[in-house]
Amino acid sequence: MAKKTLLLYHSFDRKFDDVYEHILNFKKFGDVHPYMKKVTELSKIEPNSTNYEVKEKVFLLGFVKTKPVYKAKVIELEAQKHIRYFSHIKSAFLLNIDFVFSENGLNTAFNLTERIEIKGNPLLIVYFASILKKTHLQTFENLRKQLKTS
Repeated sequence: MAKKTLLLYHSFDRKFDDVYEHILNFKKFGDVHPYMKKVTELSKIEPNSTNYEVKEKVFLLGFVKTKPVYKAKVIELEAQKHIRYFSHIKSAFLLNIDFVFSENGLNTAFNLTERIEIKGNPLLIVYFASILKKTHLQTFENLRKQLKTS
């Protein structure tokens, strides 16, 4: 099993609480994610963990339609600072994503570091990582646009 790590950096000029809520609540994250079509909360494990089922629709290589369904766990490791996503996608990839927020003034600029660790088939992991990077950059651009209009 191969492993690949991506680091993505996102900056926001305001609305810390709204951004944080979109990361902590996977249903809201799914609302701005280009491939997530349905996110269902399965169970809440108090005080800081929630399990979800995710249904996506993705076109691989631009034309091969795939509809992965997988479970994801969202854990708030440190309030207002660190959230982790964990999922096992199509029995092919283990995905661990850490979202770490910079110090915040709640309504001032802040940064978000996204550390994505992918484990899986060494032949497929590079392609999956490229899709994931592009998708998450688009997700955060969608979030910025949504927050500017709300």
